[in-house]
Parts: sequence; structure tokens; C-alpha cells
Amino acid sequence: MYYGGVIDDTVVCCARVIEEDNKTWHIQRVATKKPFRGQGLNSQLFKKIEQDAKNNGIDRLILGAQDQAQGFYLHLGFKVVGDAFIDAGITHHMMEKKI
Repeated sequence: MYYGGVIDDTVVCCARVIEEDNKTWHIQRVATKKPFRGQGLNSQLFKKIEQDAKNNGIDRLILGAQDQAQGFYLHLGFKVVGDAFIDAGITHHMMEKKI
């Protein structure tokens, strides 16, 4: 599934969600166009993803967060799990949120 935030007919933020199993969704490829960052758009996007997850019987969200973005996900209620890993030359950690 793909989620997108639209302003004036333009997609300005997005995320991909893959069902890992019947109780877990894996959120990937979260992005916001530079001019729209810092406006709370991805927070709204994550609220929609979480609500849809609940409506579909999902009880856990996971994602691989770039270390520089961990603060954002911590603010949304995610917790760091596991050791660091490198993806595309950038240090990441898995994070999860039980809902």
C-alpha cells in the first residue's frame, strides 16, 4: 500500500506499507519534499497509517529508521529494537510500535 499527503494536487509526502504477517505492517520509503518539511505532514500520514492498521487488526508497526530520523519516530511512539545496520551507506536501526 502507498500513502501520500497531497497539497494543491501535488503529492508532498509519502510512505509505503507492506504487510509482514497478519499482525505486522512494515513502513518503508518515508519521504517529504523539502519545502514541506517541518509542517507535521508525516505525523498526519502516520496517524492515518496507524488508524488503518488498527482497522485491519494489525497490532504492530515496524520500520528501519535512519539514525538521524530516530527522534521523529520516537516522538510518534516507536522504540528502537536491535542493533544498527547499514542501508545505502547510512546507519539505521529497526524501530517498532505496538498499537
